[in-house]
Amino acid sequence: MDSRRVANYLVQYFNSAGDPITNLKLQKLLYYIQVWYMVHFNGNLIFDEKPQAWVHGPVYPSVYRDYNENNGSPIIPSEPYSDEELELECKKIFHSSKDQEFIKAILSYYGGKSGFMLELMTHNEDPWKTARRGYAPIQPSNVEIDLQFASEYYKKQLSMK
Repeated sequence: MDSRRVANYLVQYFNSAGDPITNLKLQKLLYYIQVWYMVHFNGNLIFDEKPQAWVHGPVYPSVYRDYNENNGSPIIPSEPYSDEELELECKKIFHSSKDQEFIKAILSYYGGKSGFMLELMTHNEDPWKTARRGYAPIQPSNVEIDLQFASEYYKKQLSMK
């Protein structure tokens, strides 16, 4: 699945809800979608692109570049979707009812959190910390986060609840 298409869906989703999303929050949501998808769907990747361990948390570089001009400002789509278009796009991207339930659950849990809160969460979790090992706090890095390690980490987190 194309992370950029899911990113566009998320931008439209939050705009439709009256809570436009920033690139910071968008990146973290994509990351949590990926890792939890792996946990719930037998280690399968949802995106072709892998996240990198940047200073402010996990980032999908192609998506970052798409929305970089917004800096830290909310992303406002030039052509907002209607509610019907949004629902249709969800069904096109997330084909099965299980996938649709999954994305709704992720957005329900993580969607109300700010980008800064999501950044703090990822900074306190082993997959990002492990990928950043050896880097100074503000030192740039393009090291990919080990998604297999991340999947195992979040699976353990789930079993502890």
